[in-house]
Amino acid sequence: MRPMRKTKKPTSGSSSFAISLKSLRAVRQLSLQKLAEESRVSKSMISKIERGDVQPSLDIAVRLAEALHSSVSEMLRHDEYARVIKLERKSQSVVSDANLNWERRLLSPMFKGATLEVLHARVGARVNMGAFPRHPKGTEEYVVVLKGELNISIGGARYSLAEGDSLFFEADKTHALENPAGRPAEYLVIIKH
Repeated sequence: MRPMRKTKKPTSGSSSFAISLKSLRAVRQLSLQKLAEESRVSKSMISKIERGDVQPSLDIAVRLAEALHSSVSEMLRHDEYARVIKLERKSQSVVSDANLNWERRLLSPMFKGATLEVLHARVGARVNMGAFPRHPKGTEEYVVVLKGELNISIGGARYSLAEGDSLFFEADKTHALENPAGRPAEYLVIIKH
């Protein structure tokens, strides 16, 4: 008798991403093949994510969200609009990558028509996150370094940020992020759609 293989339990964030992925694909009437072509993610990977067998990397999650005309934050959670929304830490959506020692936590509620995302991120020492895809035209991004250092490259220009520094940029350009220091960095990201 073969031993039962342990599978990684999906986080609440990855499980809501999987539900949103399947739902949005159905609403937009996209086959696995068509979504694979538009997102440049394999059909088998999309299928595994929808079943909750794997948690997508940030790059894959962004490509799928953009192919579905959505954002990763919107796909991670959908709150009902109210004048006051308390979002407890245990209910906040988290996307992480243990290999990169990286975590991104959604602090703001997401509801239909939301135009602002607030995220708290942590990245390990000497980690290069690589390039993030461009956001739709008109999107603005603010980064505030809470601890450590960050290098952000935007359209060929590089900006070094130390603790307490902030950076604003129009996010319709490819941008890359790295922590050049020998200690972890923490930062806030505010995205205005």
